[in-house]
Amino acid sequence: MLFEFKKIQKTFVLLLILFIATFLGNIRTTSAQGVNDFVITNFKAVYNLDNSDVKHHGRLTVIEEISVDFSGNNHGILRAIPEKYDGNNLNPKVISVKRNGAEERYITYEDNDNLVLKIGNASSTITGPHTYEILYEVTNVIKFYSDYDEFYWDINGDQWDQSFTNVDVELDTDASILTTPESLCYTGAYGSKDSNCDIEQNVNKVTASTTKALGPRENMSIVVAIKKGYFSAPSWVETHRYLLISIPFLLAGIFIVRATHKNWRKFGDDENLNRSIPPFFERPKGISVMEASYVAENKLLPKHISAAIIDLAIRGYIKIIEEKKLFSTKHTLELVKLPDENLYEDEKKLLTSMFDDLSVGSSFKIEDKKYKFYTIVKDLYELIDKKSANDGYYDISPKKGPAKGLKYILYSLALLIIGFIFAGATYGISSLAGTFSIIICAVYSFMMVKRSAKGNELVEHNKGLKLYLSKAEKDRIAAQDAVGAPLSSNSQEPVHDVKFFEKLLPFAIVYGVDKSWAKAFGDIYTQQPNWYQGNFSTFNAAVLTSHLTNMASASNRSFSAPSSSGSSGFSGGGGFSGGGGGGGGGGGW
Repeated sequence: MLFEFKKIQKTFVLLLILFIATFLGNIRTTSAQGVNDFVITNFKAVYNLDNSDVKHHGRLTVIEEISVDFSGNNHGILRAIPEKYDGNNLNPKVISVKRNGAEERYITYEDNDNLVLKIGNASSTITGPHTYEILYEVTNVIKFYSDYDEFYWDINGDQWDQSFTNVDVELDTDASILTTPESLCYTGAYGSKDSNCDIEQNVNKVTASTTKALGPRENMSIVVAIKKGYFSAPSWVETHRYLLISIPFLLAGIFIVRATHKNWRKFGDDENLNRSIPPFFERPKGISVMEASYVAENKLLPKHISAAIIDLAIRGYIKIIEEKKLFSTKHTLELVKLPDENLYEDEKKLLTSMFDDLSVGSSFKIEDKKYKFYTIVKDLYELIDKKSANDGYYDISPKKGPAKGLKYILYSLALLIIGFIFAGATYGISSLAGTFSIIICAVYSFMMVKRSAKGNELVEHNKGLKLYLSKAEKDRIAAQDAVGAPLSSNSQEPVHDVKFFEKLLPFAIVYGVDKSWAKAFGDIYTQQPNWYQGNFSTFNAAVLTSHLTNMASASNRSFSAPSSSGSSGFSGGGGFSGGGGGGGGGGGW
């Protein structure tokens, strides 16, 4: 479809690229950048789990002791603490950071749903063994099930590029709340069900440690069952808050789409005549093949131009020469008559665009100009769109129509951008609302075209002419015998001679009914027409039409643009390393 929609496209694409570039520019990998040539000799985590934060359904106080051995000179380490778990905010709060027992300098920043601690001094470096102690709190750490609640936690996390000689964890609770099933532990990369670890459980404590070293991006996870009732389960509103947050975006998307639909009904919905269309056996008067086809389909296609070339040949302006080679066929167009006042404006434009030398006898081979003429389509589209509007066939032409929907596309783009910002809180529903809205608005913009009453009459004429051309001769005779009159009630059907056949042949090619049209005329030719030269062993209307169709196919190619986690850690074998909350990653700098 050759709509002039470039301004809308450019505005949309530029704004979208700007947003995406800004969005991606803020994303940095949580794996530490910089110096990572060290090993973690021991990673020990001590957890205290209590229900003192009723609002957030479980508070976890964490002490992490991370013993490292730097091979080179480092400023310190990075520690990324996840900010979300199972759709809930963990609300991490850092209380203190120490190195070798003394307070250590650090800064924090957010990166890809992680709170990153950058620990160390940029103006100095350290090497050798060091032990870091990080004290922080997180909330919303409990998952709720019908028979028990669950603490499913990743200890060191699978986002480290360093190996771990040993990982230990101790979980303490304020009461005897641990229950069956027995606690489990998993080790390995994300998704691993290996259990290279030992875990012990008593009434209020769980301890676990690895039995073999962990490699880079390997983690230990624990799964602990907790008695029902100790932690308060979230309310329906809390559980489904993403839906509540999504509602304004969904309503905004519906409002924009509905407004776009009303705009289309007002400006782009053609009148539905709801009446039967009789066959027509005359080509539309006062209009070229290209313009008539354009109004009928609201677009200009290469086949319309190919049909116009054949029409110009039949009318004596061009000669079509077919040359058969051993493995190919070439088609030459020769100019035999200069453009004059008998041609429509678009036909003159086509002739002057095709022939570099606008003089009688100049010629070119269509196949040799492959992919060189596609710009002619754009120029003709501009001309025909303007001409068809000036001729009264459109209230809103295909070129002008899309601008009527531009503001709704911009509204949808704004919704999409805001939706991306809230995508995390709505599980992506907000961004989907903007995406679907912008797609539907774009479709409506392409449809924002309205023909006039005169344009609808031309469409009816085209449909009636196609109906007539597609009928075989015997069907026409049977229809006439049934009603006792010619098929069309508007005038007497012309005599079926060569002139009549050639007059309607371009339209038959446009409609794709040239075979049935040629079949109706059989051997009407006594010799080849002077406007077409080819190598024929036999010649009749069907043979001529077949060769013209081949020529049109070659022409069409020339005028076309170049190709250029949600399950329990216990049930159903659902547990694995990295499937819980917490974890995260880190590195050196």
